[in-house]
Amino acid sequence: MSRDITSLNEKDYKLLKKDNPSIIGESGPHFPTFGNHIEDYIRFHIFNMNGEYIKSGISEDFENDGNNIKLKPGNDLRKAGFTRGDYKVRYHFHRRLAGANEVVLTKTVGDQSGIVHSSNPQLTGVPMGEFYVEDDGKVYVGTNRPTDGSEPTELDIKEYKFFIDDISADRTEVRLATQMINLQKYKDEFFELSNTTNTYRSVIDAFGTGFGKFQSRSDSRFDINSKDSTDNGFEQKFLGGQVIVEEAFIVGNNVQTDTSENDAWSLEDPIPATYIEAYDLKEAGFPMAVRYVIKDEASTKTLGGHDFEGYQPIPNLITPGIKYHFDFGCGHTEVTDAPFANHTYDTEGTYNPVVTIMTPNFTEVVTDVYRNTGVPQDGPGLRGSKLNGFVPTPEVTTEEEFEAQEEATPSISALDGKVIKWDGADHQGIPQKIAGEPAALTTRWYIQNGYRRWVTSDYNIILLREAMGLEEENDVTLYTNLINTIPVGPNISGTTFTTGRPNLNDEITEADYGTLILPSYDSSAEEDEETDDSDSDSSSETDSSPTMYTLELTLEAFIDSQVEELPYSTSGDNDQGTDLDASWLINGQSVSSYSTIQSYEAGTSVEVEVVVSSYPPEEYGFIRWTDHQQVSNPRTFIMDNDKSVTAQVGIAF
Repeated sequence: MSRDITSLNEKDYKLLKKDNPSIIGESGPHFPTFGNHIEDYIRFHIFNMNGEYIKSGISEDFENDGNNIKLKPGNDLRKAGFTRGDYKVRYHFHRRLAGANEVVLTKTVGDQSGIVHSSNPQLTGVPMGEFYVEDDGKVYVGTNRPTDGSEPTELDIKEYKFFIDDISADRTEVRLATQMINLQKYKDEFFELSNTTNTYRSVIDAFGTGFGKFQSRSDSRFDINSKDSTDNGFEQKFLGGQVIVEEAFIVGNNVQTDTSENDAWSLEDPIPATYIEAYDLKEAGFPMAVRYVIKDEASTKTLGGHDFEGYQPIPNLITPGIKYHFDFGCGHTEVTDAPFANHTYDTEGTYNPVVTIMTPNFTEVVTDVYRNTGVPQDGPGLRGSKLNGFVPTPEVTTEEEFEAQEEATPSISALDGKVIKWDGADHQGIPQKIAGEPAALTTRWYIQNGYRRWVTSDYNIILLREAMGLEEENDVTLYTNLINTIPVGPNISGTTFTTGRPNLNDEITEADYGTLILPSYDSSAEEDEETDDSDSDSSSETDSSPTMYTLELTLEAFIDSQVEELPYSTSGDNDQGTDLDASWLINGQSVSSYSTIQSYEAGTSVEVEVVVSSYPPEEYGFIRWTDHQQVSNPRTFIMDNDKSVTAQVGIAF
């Protein structure tokens, strides 16, 4: 604003004029800047092109690079249910100062009412008390109605908010009042709404007040004496404000630069590359629950250098100055000081968690999720396979569990979980350890779901015994014909104990691995080759050639109950739609073709994974294999015949 076009007097003009623009929140009562406070959120309002209001919502899909807030109106519209058409979106940036969109349960104790009984502890600081809900919707103290005939204690349901008590005649001012919530934290928040000043008194000890003084007549620095441990000192929001000292006066003024550089200061280290590791808690007795742990990519240890495995509590993980915002992908979020969070999902489905790591100077959004392998994470490269989305395990009813056991009965052997060996008697022939190779007295197989899995080395049998708690003296000795009745499963190699599939806990079924029954080893071909002096070279070469089978793989999109070709897109010239593409990962090697045919020797184990590329990432995913009802991805095939399978991608069921 130019001085010559304003009617302000000189004094008011100098007070209002700013030579340089400033960013709200860099200092003062609005500290920190928007997006760097855990109470910040963005609300959007949707209007039609005529400016008529339609709908509102909370934006959860935006990026904060530290300097700018990047909005994604397209994603917000789709989340609100609008997939086509023209709309206006207005964004409002909010910071919660008091209250919350949550409820508390209160009770009356003696002559005091409104005492908080149960609530979100992070919000109120009060632990959650036990309560139950009757059919009429009323809430009572305890877990069930009293059995002694006494009347239960009813709880009042209150929103953790303040209500409008009065509105001014010109409708420019409102008067707020508190609800009957007897909680000091709630009252303090209400008081701070109107408190524009803060009084600070330095504390020497629990019984006295400190004091401040100027250094000297020639030194204008004002120092406050040493504080007690209970004194929190000045808050960051005081920066840029005024300090008023009562009964003080200036006797002189001397402008002097008094600054020095701190050579020991350095900027904090950036947040290292990290990933999310998912621990399914069903084995710990919590169906539908998962523990997400933030881990360092370089060391595969919990961020901060901590070791952690299993479902036990994680001690001493809090790193000062770091906050973790967990978005569990189901609408629920949690902010913690530790790099892990447990969550129980309400419904079945596929969820994509996102974790935002925040330090005073850096912010990192982590989206890569890996399955926990169940082995010690003592070096790089030992994390589990990457998840396209975490699928919680639903709680199984007794009836469902019985039915599942009945269905699995044909594939389960009484030898499951045991190590077997050959008795060495060859009157029934020699069993084959794998197709085309005779067993020896040192050969060992592990029985899993009725399949025998050959352990490929002495080192791997040691790993197997340590992992499963098996003693060598308990190995089961079987004769040849009995071994020949057990179908062949995938070999147990070193990777079985790290990233290989199937692992020792995976289910092995006929749908996945077929039924390969091997007879006794036939050495007649080798004997003929040694005794036959004919020139039939071609015959001997044919007899020694391994049996080969083909694996044909096809990818297709399944959208709105219709099969579509890949790549699939709904994007137009004037709108931002969705895009879907996919590729194969065969034994760890990328194959970009939608249809491929490869040949493998009989008995070979082939791991196939469908890799989905989607925009937005949460829009599409892997659906199923069309040859049977199995949904697992990746999937392992045992080549005992020619196989042809089709995988479908689209909107996950």
